[in-house]
Amino acid sequence: MKRRAFLLLLFVSGVVYILWNKLGKNSHLSTFWSVISAVQNIILPYNPPHPSSNDIKATAYLANSSLHFSFPNNDLITLNDGVKNLLKLEPNFLSLNHKEQGDILLEINKNDDNNWLDLLTYYTIEALLSDEIYSGNDTGYKWLGHKAGIPKPTKLYGGLDV
Repeated sequence: MKRRAFLLLLFVSGVVYILWNKLGKNSHLSTFWSVISAVQNIILPYNPPHPSSNDIKATAYLANSSLHFSFPNNDLITLNDGVKNLLKLEPNFLSLNHKEQGDILLEINKNDDNNWLDLLTYYTIEALLSDEIYSGNDTGYKWLGHKAGIPKPTKLYGGLDV
């Protein structure tokens, strides 16, 4: 194995370990991100000509952003707790159709003093407006008729990577 491949493998393993510990060892990462993606699809559904959360890569944006050292740990805990509580309320959430999922989220939003849905909406909108370098998109810019600033970012987070 070449040195660069080894270092990359070491880095990726470290990131997975850190994220696993942030979310809790009992959580299953793929379920967490599947629920996040499903909820983002309710927040910003497929509705042409408007972009959906899939079109703007909202889940990829949040997943990549959450790995950066500057991502607020409390936000990740809040999102994780929200997903856990949602799955306690409706263990088959991912099997439900779009309308049933939406009805459950409306009910949670009425009764929930926890702000995880607001926080997820915030990150979904942030993905809509983020640059491609952050796993964002140009779909949101096109939809809004916005011209991105020049020069575009060339380093993630202004070069503040760990």
